[in-house]
Amino acid sequence: MKRRRKFDPSFKREAVNLFRSSGRGLSDVARELGIGVSVLRAWVMKDDAQPEAVGYGDRDELLRLRKENA
Repeated sequence: MKRRRKFDPSFKREAVNLFRSSGRGLSDVARELGIGVSVLRAWVMKDDAQPEAVGYGDRDELLRLRKENA
């Protein structure tokens, strides 16, 4: 049984941004990053499901601002 790898949120964000900005297919980007196509697809779908202001690209900033306000 394969052990699950954990990915840093910044890696996920970069992967989704690379896919969207490259114009290449999921399989090409996933192969380049050394991850499975289904993994990248799940990250892209999760990012699509997030409200625009809270996608992978803005999540770190949102957390930083919440800490700052607290």
